[in-house]
Amino acid sequence: TFGGRAVPPTGAAGILRHVFRTEGVAGIYSGLSPTLAMAIPSNVLYFAAYDELSALLRARGAGDATPLLAGPAARVLASAATSPLELV
Repeated sequence: TFGGRAVPPTGAAGILRHVFRTEGVAGIYSGLSPTLAMAIPSNVLYFAAYDELSALLRARGAGDATPLLAGPAARVLASAATSPLELV
């Protein structure tokens, strides 16, 4: 406290201590479920799209440029499909 007022914690360590003291161990992991609910489908879609796009590009003769083209395109597709999950 400072002048009778509670001072908010500063820095990562201070915030971590505050959360641990006020909410316990569960408070530290409270945001993990929503994060995994978004990250898992996003990565599944990314790898599936990357495999499909890589095969398609190789069949069309993209050669060494295949990873350079398939990677970003797969990430855009996965992000576009899963970004609405961030709003829920």
